[in-house]
This record gives sequence, structure tokens and C-alpha cells, in this order.
Amino acid sequence: MSEEMQLPERESMEFDVVIVGAGPAGLSAAIRANARSLGSASHPAYISFQISESFRS
Repeated sequence: MSEEMQLPERESMEFDVVIVGAGPAGLSAAIRANARSLGSASHPAYISFQISESFRS
């Protein structure tokens, strides 16, 4: 009595660069990728704008 589940088709996208995190290094990487006309995707785990905010204890 088991039926096969039909999963929806996933949309696929291609990127030259994938950036995880939006701290100083992640934002810098995104800016440099954009300056070189590279397709990039960012995943901000935690957005910070100062180095002191990037270090969590």
C-alpha cells in the first residue's frame, strides 16, 4: 500500500560565488564579486556592520 511521493521540481540557479555570512569579510567579498561582474548569492547568518559585532561568545 505504499505510494510513491511526487516531490515538486526544484528551481536551479547558477552562481560564480556563494557567500555565507554578512560580516565584514562577507560584505567585502560581495562587493569584490560585484565589481568583477560575478554572479553571487549571499546567505546572511548574522548581519553585522562592525568587527566587534562579529565575535560572539
